[in-house]
Amino acid sequence: MSSPAPAPEMDVDVFSDTFWKTVSSSFAQTAQDVVFRLVYALIILIIGYIIIRIVLFFVDRAMRLRKWDVSLAKFFHSAIKGILWLLLITAVIEAVNLEIVSLAGIVAALGLAIGLTVGGLMSNFVAGVVLLMRKPFVVGELIDAQGVMGKVTSIDMFMTTVLSPDNKVITIPNLPLATEELTNISREENRRIDLVIGVAYDADLALTKKVLKRACTRHTKVLPEPAVNVQVSELGDSSVNFIVRPWVKTPDYFDTKCDLLRDIKNALDKAKIGIPFPNMDVHLFEGEAGEPANFDDLSLSSTTSEDEAEVVDDSLAKNRSLSEGLRKRASNTTKKFKGMVKKVSRSKKPDTPQ
Repeated sequence: MSSPAPAPEMDVDVFSDTFWKTVSSSFAQTAQDVVFRLVYALIILIIGYIIIRIVLFFVDRAMRLRKWDVSLAKFFHSAIKGILWLLLITAVIEAVNLEIVSLAGIVAALGLAIGLTVGGLMSNFVAGVVLLMRKPFVVGELIDAQGVMGKVTSIDMFMTTVLSPDNKVITIPNLPLATEELTNISREENRRIDLVIGVAYDADLALTKKVLKRACTRHTKVLPEPAVNVQVSELGDSSVNFIVRPWVKTPDYFDTKCDLLRDIKNALDKAKIGIPFPNMDVHLFEGEAGEPANFDDLSLSSTTSEDEAEVVDDSLAKNRSLSEGLRKRASNTTKKFKGMVKKVSRSKKPDTPQ
C-alpha cells in the first residue's frame, strides 16, 4: 500500500504587503460581520421585549374580563412570561449565529438539564399547578405552614410569597405547601376564641361562670350565635380552670382576644374572685450562723469492734473540742463587734439646732 503524497509546501512571506493586506481585509470582514450580527440580535431583543409586554397586557386583560381567580391569573402570567422570554433568548442566540442546531435542540437541552439537575424546580412547578387546582389557599388569605404564619401575597411558578404580621416578606417553595400540613386561618367567616381562666379553689363557681359569660357577651364584637360556652374544664394544682369560648368574625379575632383577657381580669377583680399565681414560702430559723452539728447524737452500731470504737471515740472527742472552740471564737467575735458599735454610737454627738 503506497503512502500518501506529501502536501505541497507553501511559502508565505509575512513581510510582504500582500500578506498584510489579506489579513487586514479578512479581519475587517469578520469584525463587520460580528458587529452586524450583534446589532441584529439587539434589534431582535428590543422588538421581542416590546412584543412580550404587549402579549402580557392582553393576557392580563383577558383574564380580568373573564374574572379569573387572582392566584390563577398571577401563576399563568408568570408561566407565559417565562415561556416568551425563553423563545426570545433562543432567537437572540440564533441571530448571533452561535453553533446551535435549532430551537428544538435548545428546548430539548433545557428540558434535559432541568430534569436532571433542577428537579426540585420542576417539582415546585407541578406543586404550584396543584395548589391552583385544589385551592387550599388563595391570595389574600392568612395561612400557617412550615412554621410561618402570614398573608399570602402571590403564588408563582416555584415559590409562594407570604407577608408576616410583623411585615416580613417570606418565600416558601410550593412543594411542601402542596404535600404537607397547612392551616388556612382566614378561610371561614367566623372563628372561635379559646381561653382558659383559672380561679381560686374557694371561689363561687356559679358566680365565676356568670361573671365570665357576662364579660364576653358585653363585648360588641362577640357574636350572639353560636352562644358563648363557659364550663369548668379542670381541677388544677392550684386553681379551678374554666374554658371560655366566644365566637367572633375572623378579622376581629386577635383584637377581641386581647380585649376579653383585659375585661375578664377586671370583672373577676370587681367580683372579688381571686386568680391564683405562683407563691414561694421562705422559712427563717433562729440560731447562730455556722453552728457546728451536735456530735452527741451520733451512735455506734453493735457490730463495731473495740479498736474501732476507741478510734471513733477519739475522733468524736476531737470534733467536740473543735466545735466548742469554734463556738467560743464566734461568741467572742460577736461581743467585740457589739462593743465597737456601742463606742461608735457614743462618739457621735447630736447636731445642735441653728
